[in-house]
Amino acid sequence: MQSVIKLQPVFKEMIWGSTTLHDVFNFDLPSINVGEAWIASAHNQGVCTITNGQLKDKKLDQVFFEYRESFGPGGNKSFPILIKIIDAHQDLSVQVHPDDTYAKNHENGVGKYESWIMLHTQQNAKLCIGHHANDNDEFKEMMSKKQYDKLFRYIPISKGDCFDIVPGTVHAICEGTLVYECQQNSNITYRIYDYDRKDVNGNKRELHIDKALDVIKAPDKPNAVQLSDVNQDTPLIKNPYFSLFRKTVTSQLEFNLDEVFIAITNIEGSGTINGIELRKGDTVLVLPDAKSVKANGDMELLIAQPSLESMR
Repeated sequence: MQSVIKLQPVFKEMIWGSTTLHDVFNFDLPSINVGEAWIASAHNQGVCTITNGQLKDKKLDQVFFEYRESFGPGGNKSFPILIKIIDAHQDLSVQVHPDDTYAKNHENGVGKYESWIMLHTQQNAKLCIGHHANDNDEFKEMMSKKQYDKLFRYIPISKGDCFDIVPGTVHAICEGTLVYECQQNSNITYRIYDYDRKDVNGNKRELHIDKALDVIKAPDKPNAVQLSDVNQDTPLIKNPYFSLFRKTVTSQLEFNLDEVFIAITNIEGSGTINGIELRKGDTVLVLPDAKSVKANGDMELLIAQPSLESMR
């Protein structure tokens, strides 16, 4: 069983997408309206294909199921995380995600805890995160009166900012932002507001107000994760489902692996990981049997490590 798995992204066309993912990462996009690259995914709505070694051309979900013990301890047969790069050429819908309990009871699935790292932000960029209602009743009232400007909370953002989006948090990525996102392996989204946009067929996208009202946190005014004194061995973000790290490679870098696989994405430069070529935008999974990661070249790496709990 190979210890380094290189992945082919899955691309998602969105009404708010563009060609930025090609312009920045040289991805071969299927259209001019791509909003998301699922760069490490075994979700049934978009499964990555393996592009190297003995597993070449196999699907990640199949490999994770068949070689489960090679990815780390535990018995979870569902790949624990989903990693995307999101191009917000226009504002995304204002939305909220459920936690595990609500998702299990209402969707027969798992919740959606996600975290963001801002890869690029235009001048005066902003993010919708949280809201100004004091409780759920006030939130519902302001929604019914369409007082969106007063209700939704916007904050300024810059490149490098990190956010931990707990289920129940109202949020929206806004225009001119390129985002690395790691999340639970779920695609459950409750859309609250979509600016009355219409799709290519002239239809407004579905909203999910009732379920959103069930799960929103109120009051809720979260901010960026504070990154004081963070070094390359300290997580940018650590939550119950995964940890995110950032490492800079200048010529050579080596570090040891823990019990669980990691996903490495190169967001700048080029080089190799344990001898496997890694160009800008590429993602590899490194399995515990590798024992260590040997990086060569000049690269800026983002690393996602699932928690032991998420592997059970």
